[in-house]
Amino acid sequence: MINNGYLKEDEFVYFLDGKKAKDISPNLRTMMERLFGIVDPEKKISCKKTQDMIKPDIIIKHMKIEKAVSIKYGRTTVLHEEQIKPFILFLRENGISNRTQQTILLFQYGDGTNDGTGAKRYCADDVRAMMKDRIKEANEELNSNKEFVEKFMDRIAFDGVDPEARKADAIYYGDVEDGVVVTRGQMHKHLAKNNWDYYTSIHIGPINLTPCARYVNKPVTNEKKRHSIQCYWPKFASDMIYISNRYNYYSSPYKRKST
Repeated sequence: MINNGYLKEDEFVYFLDGKKAKDISPNLRTMMERLFGIVDPEKKISCKKTQDMIKPDIIIKHMKIEKAVSIKYGRTTVLHEEQIKPFILFLRENGISNRTQQTILLFQYGDGTNDGTGAKRYCADDVRAMMKDRIKEANEELNSNKEFVEKFMDRIAFDGVDPEARKADAIYYGDVEDGVVVTRGQMHKHLAKNNWDYYTSIHIGPINLTPCARYVNKPVTNEKKRHSIQCYWPKFASDMIYISNRYNYYSSPYKRKST
C-alpha cells in the first residue's frame, strides 16, 4: 500500500531540491520567504526527506540556513499519537495533578479502570456523560497555565517525544501547489491569545485527547492501539489558515512573566 504522505514529501523534494529560488512556483516561493525571511533568487535550494520517524518530514536549506518542516495535508486532524504511560509521565513532570491524570486514564479506557482491565467498555459519548464533572475539572487545570499548553503543543506538533531528535521549525499545511506555513512562534502567539475553556471533551488548548481504539462491544485486536492516546485537532485546516494569516512570522512568542 502506497503511503500518500511519503509521496507528498517526495513532491517537495522534486520541486525544491537543486532549484534556484527564482525558478520555483509562486506558492513555494512564498513558503520559502515565510520560513527564511529573505530569499536570494539566484541561490540554489537543498531539500531532503528526514529518515527517521520524527516530527519534521523535510529539511530545507538555503543560504546556509536550514529549516525543518512538518508536512500536513488533506483532512489532517490527528497530529500525534503515543502510548498512554509516557504521556501520563509527561503530565506528571509538568505538575499536572494525580486526579487529572486519573481522569485522563478513566476516559482513555472507558471501562471504569485506569489500566483497561474493566469488564465493560463504554463509547466516548457515554463516558463523557458519566464523567462530565471530572472532565470539566480536568480541563480547567490542563488549560489554566498557558506555558504548559505551549509545552504540550511543542511536544505533539514540533518536538516529538525524543529530546535528542531533530525538531520542526514550522508546519506546512497543503501541497506544493497551495498551502500555508505556521511557525513555532506563530503557534505560541495563538495559544497565548486564546482561552480554551469552551470544549466539553478532555483537551489541552485546541487539541482533544482521545483513545486510538477503545474497542466497544468488540474484541481487542491491537493491544498497542488500546493503550495509545491520540491528539486530535477538530478544526485543524481552518485554524492553520487563520494562524498563518493572523500572526507575524518573526515576532517573539508571548512574554513570560518574570519570576
